[in-house]
Amino acid sequence: AAAGAGAGTGGVGGDGMDCRQFRLLRDGPGSRWRVEQMLEPTTADDEDALDACESSFAVLAQPPDVPSSPPAAGGAAAGGGAETRKEPTVLRLRILAGHSLLNKDSGFFGDVSDPYVIAHAGGKERRTPTIDNDLNPQWTQGNEFTFDIAGHVAEGKLRLEAFDENTFRKDQTLGFLEVPLSGLPADGAWRRHRSKLEGGGAGELEYELLAECEEEAPAALAPPPPTAAAAATEDAPAAVAAAVVAAAAADEEAPA
Repeated sequence: AAAGAGAGTGGVGGDGMDCRQFRLLRDGPGSRWRVEQMLEPTTADDEDALDACESSFAVLAQPPDVPSSPPAAGGAAAGGGAETRKEPTVLRLRILAGHSLLNKDSGFFGDVSDPYVIAHAGGKERRTPTIDNDLNPQWTQGNEFTFDIAGHVAEGKLRLEAFDENTFRKDQTLGFLEVPLSGLPADGAWRRHRSKLEGGGAGELEYELLAECEEEAPAALAPPPPTAAAAATEDAPAAVAAAVVAAAAADEEAPA
């Protein structure tokens, strides 16, 4: 769109030659261009005046008048907000295997650690079965657990600790690991991990996690009150019965 025709800093060339200025605006002040444009001479005598105008004006580009806005906080695009991340309310866990666990038993004739794993999350504790004499155990049963972690995500952790089960003495730890609940994406997808056990030498634990957000079901709505037509239909049998009784009484009172 053209604005300010003939206005601004436009000048007059030799012999009164009119040199008009036209300002073009394109997409607001950030893309402003100024263009000076001359009228074509109508006679040959105006050629010198035209040369004077051409030497006086040029096509100029102006820098933007308004500085660009800084990016929105958090890297969100201008005019849009960052998407709110859902907080998981349920954590599902599968304990799969241990690798190179510590041996806390005698080591003679295959007498090595008898491992099991205890899981803590959301104030609850769960335990796998014990696998006898195995430093590389694999759990296929009794190894899947579900924890309600609503309200525990901000500061809570999943703690997994492996133990060696003993008969005549206290069970001994084979190392532990912790997973912050706040770092779990609530997308309902299983993810496999293999993590080193702290205090467990070269021991590692293999497990799978799934975090999701289970929304509460809406409360059941109360049934709507019956309409007048429905109420009349419900009362119809009583009305018919009353009419029958009244008709019978009238027949009895009528003279023979």
